[in-house]
Amino acid sequence: MNYSAYLATGQIIALMESFSNIKVKIHGQELIPNGSIIFVVNHFTRIETLLLPYHIYTHTHVPVWSLADHSFFEGPLSGFLQKVGAVSTRNPDRDLLIVKSLLTGEANWIIFPEGQMVKDKEASTKPSIFGLHRGKLRSAHTGAATLALRTEFYRKRLRHLLSENPYEAERLQNMFQIDDLKPVLEGTTWIVPINLTYYPLRARENVLSTLADHFAGTISDRLR
Repeated sequence: MNYSAYLATGQIIALMESFSNIKVKIHGQELIPNGSIIFVVNHFTRIETLLLPYHIYTHTHVPVWSLADHSFFEGPLSGFLQKVGAVSTRNPDRDLLIVKSLLTGEANWIIFPEGQMVKDKEASTKPSIFGLHRGKLRSAHTGAATLALRTEFYRKRLRHLLSENPYEAERLQNMFQIDDLKPVLEGTTWIVPINLTYYPLRARENVLSTLADHFAGTISDRLR
């Protein structure tokens, strides 16, 4: 991530919101815990990959990176997304990067457990099923929980190995590029759910789509 690009993007988003009819209302921000956080969010539109990190950062003052569908990383947007902390779901190093940044506290994360955008939902009696998507039952992905547990496993393992096997502790410290173990051992990983909704629900022509056409050139209908 390029920190300057990250901050500049936040300023651009704030400017665009001030010139548009977008009104963002946030509730419950006082309940965000201290520590490393995976924010799990219902996935409604692709713009959340850009808007949510900015709005969460304004409250936590910790950079927020996000997992984004691989289709997002096409054309001129690819390099920009990487600079502002978005990681492709097909990046082979994604899990290592997530665990490392959660251990060190350098970044929080946004993960969409639905796995793809879902705009219509119905209740289900099965706890592992969250609803319907295009007429088919969908299972929630468990990656966010797995990554949080893996982070805490390594945190506790490092604490144990410091006295029992310093060489293995050093190997793990090098693997995760940890310079200072103290904040790692004192940290905690949290999972924080976010419920996101829009009004009106359906997207229309707006300042973002107009700018995308102007600056990004030819992009796919899906990405647009």
